[in-house]
Amino acid sequence: MTPQTTNTSELQNLNTSTPQPFAYRSAVALAGKLFLVVRKAATNAKSEVSQWANTLLDNDMTHIQDSAEKAAAAVVELAEFHKGTISAQERMVDEMQGVRSDLAANNAQLLNVQHQILTGIEVIKAKVD
Repeated sequence: MTPQTTNTSELQNLNTSTPQPFAYRSAVALAGKLFLVVRKAATNAKSEVSQWANTLLDNDMTHIQDSAEKAAAAVVELAEFHKGTISAQERMVDEMQGVRSDLAANNAQLLNVQHQILTGIEVIKAKVD
């Protein structure tokens, strides 16, 4: 095996800061392709995240709308229940006022009967004395 000899001009060509034209173009093309791939991946990821967020938002809005409709139906049902309750309470108040007036009339009759009894007792006492 014989050692290879290199001349100085070859070493100077390797050590220069100016890249080879073909290698430079390849690196730029590779960087450009890499940029496009990364950009496409970022755009796709952004689109997928946007679709995912829209799906979540649609699901949330659907649940909110369902809950609002159920709450509205419950409020209507509760209002109907209260209307029935108020109607029953109004009938009960009317009946209680009827009972009150009946009791007042009965009390007046009892007082009249008691007055007649006392008057009868006074008459009997007057005759006996």
